[in-house]
Amino acid sequence: MMYAYLGLYKPGGRDGRKMKKYYSRKAQRYLMMLTSAILWKNSELRPPRYKDMRRVLRMLIEARKQMWLAGDGAGT
Repeated sequence: MMYAYLGLYKPGGRDGRKMKKYYSRKAQRYLMMLTSAILWKNSELRPPRYKDMRRVLRMLIEARKQMWLAGDGAGT
């Protein structure tokens, strides 16, 4: 669902017409800047592809989950 929100793929079928209007341009732009910085740091001098953006987004989601899990046990 997050991928549709960021416009990283175009859904097909009946829902395709509805879904492509709902992506956040600002969030996608920031994800593109972050992906570009990560690729540049890894010495990959090319424009980011959607595959790279999905990979970075998965890394961010996993890091957020880890931070959430680490925060739960901190007070006990």
